[in-house]
Amino acid sequence: MSRQIKVSDSTHENLHAIKKANKTGSLDGAIRQMMEGCTTDLNVIKRNQTALTLNYEGYKIIDEKKKAYESIHNTELEITYPQLRKAEIGDIFEPETHPDEYYSYNIALVVYTDSEFVALKITTYKELPWLWDYKDIELIGVQLF
Repeated sequence: MSRQIKVSDSTHENLHAIKKANKTGSLDGAIRQMMEGCTTDLNVIKRNQTALTLNYEGYKIIDEKKKAYESIHNTELEITYPQLRKAEIGDIFEPETHPDEYYSYNIALVVYTDSEFVALKITTYKELPWLWDYKDIELIGVQLF
């Protein structure tokens, strides 16, 4: 996928001059060559970008009257764009849970997918003495780049 950046006319002219002088064949090659000239090593970092994160949090009640609690377990599940590209309708993503008496966590269910977009139904569950059997549902869309 190609991304474009906007540069001033003078910078654009300079990049084309560098491209021509270094015979890189592209502006990308000219920019890469300039970066390589600035250092002895050019380390390129490639990683899967996170599209969304699901959480689980287990609680220990400290003071029920004040509605105060302490978190005892935290887990996260990062869902990446490549995972969503491969997802099919009905796939479920959920973080690792623990057998805590009180908790809050969310799960994601794939409800629609095509080559450029995925729709997920996010359900959040909370179990606290003052929020017995709380459930919140939202629909989110993720544009796949």
